[in-house]
Amino acid sequence: MPVRHDENDIYVCARQGQGFASTFGIGLLYDRAGNDTYSARGRYRHAPLRPNDFQSLSQGFAIGFRPRAGGGIGILVDEAGNDFYDAEVYAQGTSYWYSIGLLHDAAGADRYQATQYAQGAGVHLFFGTLWDLAGDDHYVCRWGVTQGTAHDLSVGWLIDEGGDDYYLVSDGQGMSITNSTAVFIDAMGNDVYATPGVGQGCLTWARGFAGAAVFLDLEGRDTYPRGAAGGDGKVWMSDLNAIGIDLDRDVELPGEVVPEIVLTGEDSLRAVPELFETASLWEVGSAREKVARARAALLARGEEAVDYVVAAKLATKDGLEFRAIAAVAQAHPDAFAARILPRLDDPDEQVRRNAIALLGEMRWRPAAPALAGMLSDRRQERVWTRAIGALGQIGDRAGAEAVRPFIADGEERRRIAASDAAAVLLDTLAVPALVARLSDPLLTVRAAAMAALRRFGAAGVAPLCASLGQAGEHRVAKMRTLGALAVALRDSSDARSLTARAAARRALLAELERPIDETLPAARASAVEALLRLGDAETSRLVRLRMEDEFDPLVRRTFELATEGEAR
Repeated sequence: MPVRHDENDIYVCARQGQGFASTFGIGLLYDRAGNDTYSARGRYRHAPLRPNDFQSLSQGFAIGFRPRAGGGIGILVDEAGNDFYDAEVYAQGTSYWYSIGLLHDAAGADRYQATQYAQGAGVHLFFGTLWDLAGDDHYVCRWGVTQGTAHDLSVGWLIDEGGDDYYLVSDGQGMSITNSTAVFIDAMGNDVYATPGVGQGCLTWARGFAGAAVFLDLEGRDTYPRGAAGGDGKVWMSDLNAIGIDLDRDVELPGEVVPEIVLTGEDSLRAVPELFETASLWEVGSAREKVARARAALLARGEEAVDYVVAAKLATKDGLEFRAIAAVAQAHPDAFAARILPRLDDPDEQVRRNAIALLGEMRWRPAAPALAGMLSDRRQERVWTRAIGALGQIGDRAGAEAVRPFIADGEERRRIAASDAAAVLLDTLAVPALVARLSDPLLTVRAAAMAALRRFGAAGVAPLCASLGQAGEHRVAKMRTLGALAVALRDSSDARSLTARAAARRALLAELERPIDETLPAARASAVEALLRLGDAETSRLVRLRMEDEFDPLVRRTFELATEGEAR
């Protein structure tokens, strides 16, 4: 019965350890603190059922001697830390043959990994429970019976009370097999349930009757397998005595909602540097109200606060301090901007970087000429990327001419920043340069150009169509962008949009008619997806006709996904 109080422990055994018990026995492993690792595997194969996997019989596990004797009570309790539980067959709050197994983890983002019969499973006449109180946890198991599943007149529980959790298993998550009772409860969080087979509140029949299966998700926005009976905010019954409930609600925990701040005389007596230090803390958990109060008191100090942060903190590299400075800047934009505009020529590069970023955060339009001027000053070259981004944030179209040349700049980050800024500024003169970037050698730049061009609507179609067939082009990027533009114009009725949509449709259809050796499957797939999303019957008929001779698996699957809704 080991009891540990220190931190970051590693527990290793081959089998029958870490809170294990058998006949007339009680086994307990209690760990109070630390980010611990529990490993039980690697020596005793689970033959003949799974000859390539190993038995664990550990981590809150108890077993009897079938059919002669019942087992005991096996318990593992871990109070804190981000823990890793690694096991294979029979582990992690599981029992076998008249036994009780319990794994209780009170806190931390934990990882549970197993092979089979694990994570809150009762097997052959008794009780297994995994109870996790908090943290963003991962539960992964290759095969059921697992994750709140019970088999053969048994009881299996999995209870997770908090956090955004991820569950993966072949079949499970509140599954009753062979006259058992299975209970799965996830109380809070945005969770993911992945079961390639069946799961989330289901059962099997045996001996002429059925047990009970209960799956409850009590809060959060959750994700289920495609085609599953369950879903976010739904209630379902897969069989008699098998129910699943996902409550569509968003629970606010204590400390998540900051009460309205009412400043007191004590707040006004605090020095500005002290207020700034508190306002720069990480605004999470129990610190939320403290930070909000300090920030409100800091902003109430007006130009005194502005003078302090400009004089003492403008060179900071601390992201949390920058947030606090930005709050002061947003509350007093004119006073703040007047003090930092002269700092655009500061000899300290970090001061210049922060001043530019703050002007962008404030969207202070009078700063646009100064920022545009920096882009022609070689002495400011190291802050050009930040100046481009700030001009995009400010949104003054007068800055478009200064930004435009950087779309073809030699630096990757500048090309990305300039593409985004040109789109925000709706600089139609930049469209040909953005189209050219669709063939950029770097994926990141191509992606930025695609995102930018989609914001130009009809104005982007003609230059795109004209660029098709150029040497060295990245045709997939062009087809995806052209398709996105066409779909965006689907419901438009003005003459310019109709003309552009027709041109895009012709180019997309032409892609399907090109010789196979002159096109790429991904380009054809992009054309198919866009054409079917355009929605008119004649275009769909032409695509279907072309698909009769299509052999590429990517194109075929794209077509199937695009037409699945029609089939249903």
